[in-house]
Amino acid sequence: MSHWLFTYAPLLALCASILALCASFFSLGWNIYRDVILKPRLKVAFGIKSLLRENEERRLSEMGPPMLFLEIVNHGPGEVVCSGAVAKTESFAFLNSLFGKLPYRFIVPDHEHPLNFRLPRRIAVGDKIQIIFPYNQECFLAERPKRIGINDSFDRTHWASRQELKRALRQYRKDFGRSKLPVE
Repeated sequence: MSHWLFTYAPLLALCASILALCASFFSLGWNIYRDVILKPRLKVAFGIKSLLRENEERRLSEMGPPMLFLEIVNHGPGEVVCSGAVAKTESFAFLNSLFGKLPYRFIVPDHEHPLNFRLPRRIAVGDKIQIIFPYNQECFLAERPKRIGINDSFDRTHWASRQELKRALRQYRKDFGRSKLPVE
């Protein structure tokens, strides 16, 4: 038994050292990825919503007109600063930008609304903010945007799902009809 141990002991030590070296390289790579490369992810939701309140008969009733809500949740890792709401108005953004027509528009929120969060806004992991826009015939849905989202501090745009935007556009057409855009 001791002969076998003396014969293979250097080989076992070498295997253990190689495994430890692989584990330390993996740990180093993961720490670099987590701290340098991995950026916070935001979940963005968009829709037409109304505020509800309870009346005297303990029934819910609509309070005020409906509004456009852009809700952002930080799924981490780390904090992020949301800087502005944007809408993409053209389908072929790259081709139009070559000819000087920019396809992205900043959307100005309703700053008078008490539930609206001001931008830029720092969001911790797990926190949620909502940006409120007026919902009327002259709102940005009249331009029929292709996407709506939020810019963050890493200069990335996080988009709401297309289904949510299509649902809001259908409701807008139902409420106000097809709007006529001014010819530029």
